[in-house]
Amino acid sequence: MQWTDVAGVRIGWVARGPVDRPVVVFSHSLGADSWMWAPQAESLAADYRVVLVDTRGHGKSDAPAGPYSVDLLARDVLAAADAAGADRFHMCGLSMGGHIGLWIASHRPERLASLIACNTAARLSTSEAWMERIAAVASGGMDSVRDAVIANWFAPGFAGSNPDWFVLAHDVFSSLSPDGYAACCSALAASDLTEAVAGIDVPTLIIGGRHDVATPSAQARWLHEGIAGSELTIFDDAAHLSNLDVPDAFTARLRSFLASVD
Repeated sequence: MQWTDVAGVRIGWVARGPVDRPVVVFSHSLGADSWMWAPQAESLAADYRVVLVDTRGHGKSDAPAGPYSVDLLARDVLAAADAAGADRFHMCGLSMGGHIGLWIASHRPERLASLIACNTAARLSTSEAWMERIAAVASGGMDSVRDAVIANWFAPGFAGSNPDWFVLAHDVFSSLSPDGYAACCSALAASDLTEAVAGIDVPTLIIGGRHDVATPSAQARWLHEGIAGSELTIFDDAAHLSNLDVPDAFTARLRSFLASVD
């Protein structure tokens, strides 16, 4: 793990793969960290420079007091990419990470070779829902919302067939800083990219999951229709963390898209 200083806040990131290959930056879901990209990082590191970034408030990054904003979280990703020597890169983000990717694609398109926006939306949930979650975490800590949140992450049967991943998801979620998590919730509550996404003109792949109730596939289709020239893939057997529900199919689709862009 390496760290990049952003105005006194350490943003953690790790790089794998050949230094002379195209760079793919991964940004994770709210409540997770870089662990969730392990299947994709292991596969792509043979052919790409893979950079895994922990969002502030998560993983090995610092969790300063809020408020945060999506543009702040996006600038953290750009700072980590700078530190990794990536002036221009492919970005793959899921949920909150996908929303951050939409911000970068609409505000800093010169930095992106392509965008893979997974299980995300131009506006994630409602301000009221985020405020309710922030209040729950403030009063009861991370465990007060953990089971309800993770219940939406995976398709039915995942816990039985992938017990180690399921336990790790719970452990990582419980270990998060409540303040950092709540500050990210506040950032998402205030963010609306509905108008901005129409201006995205970098090569874009939208990924969704048929069982995703957190960001339903209808939202993926809306993004696909709103981003000219984008591609759309909906995985029938996936819920919110589609890259873990169907890791082989997800990685194969990611590889084929990256190859077409390269």
